Amino acid sequence: TAVVNGYTFAWMQRPGMPGAAAARVLLGVIGPLGLNATLASSAEIHGGLCGGGVVVSGAGTAVVNGCYQPSGKPGDLQLYQQNGSNQLFLYDEVWRIGVKGVVAYYSGGCKGVPHPPTSPDWVVNSGSAPLPKVTGNVSTCPPPPPPTPP
Repeated sequence: TAVVNGYTFAWMQRPGMPGAAAARVLLGVIGPLGLNATLASSAEIHGGLCGGGVVVSGAGTAVVNGCYQPSGKPGDLQLYQQNGSNQLFLYDEVWRIGVKGVVAYYSGGCKGVPHPPTSPDWVVNSGSAPLPKVTGNVSTCPPPPPPTPP
């Protein structure tokens, strides 16, 4: 178990994967301490445990929700990997949530930002509404340019 931000987390280690954070299965979350038992939201759970990564929560395509960590591959600073097969990746200067080279469930609403954009700067591709909430190591999309005068 662990206590983070007043929430108690109960974990179980998967067999054959000692010590790896990805090998843990979350059994339950209770807190905050001293109050009635409640389940923490995905963002609260991952926000305390995701470190320097990116948290995706509330997406209509629920399989993309979770913690994404930098890939750790040399020279690949534009790829975050979820425990499953999903990724946050940069393609054609736009951040996408999906599986690189296979599917993009959601795309960021702006080009050229160094990290995945924050909420609500996402659009639905092959995913479903509602849009994901993206927090953590993120960028803010710049405001749109002013209209051209007539």
